[in-house]
Amino acid sequence: MDVCMRAIRIPHSQSIGSPGCIIRIIRILNGAVVGAAPLFQTNKMHLMYYTGADGKRCYTLKKEDPTGKPSHSAHPARFSPDDKFSKERITTKKRFNLLPTQHPDPLYQ
Repeated sequence: MDVCMRAIRIPHSQSIGSPGCIIRIIRILNGAVVGAAPLFQTNKMHLMYYTGADGKRCYTLKKEDPTGKPSHSAHPARFSPDDKFSKERITTKKRFNLLPTQHPDPLYQ
């Protein structure tokens, strides 16, 4: 693992714990200072998929499939234990007969 270390120059008028100095250090670390490369670079790869000609999922990092249609995210949606809209979701599913309790039992063979 390569670690890049860089000296950070602090003006004599600022102490190391002053808010201006801390903001300057954070900007340098994030690469917000002009001419300074960020120390921590994160290249985010977002896994996507599209449905191939054979009907199977083809995973890619591109935002479009070969035909030009947008690809779908392969990551699950965020889960929140504080679900504010569960009542509305259940009411809508009940209205359109989409609840599992409104369907006949599946036949297992």
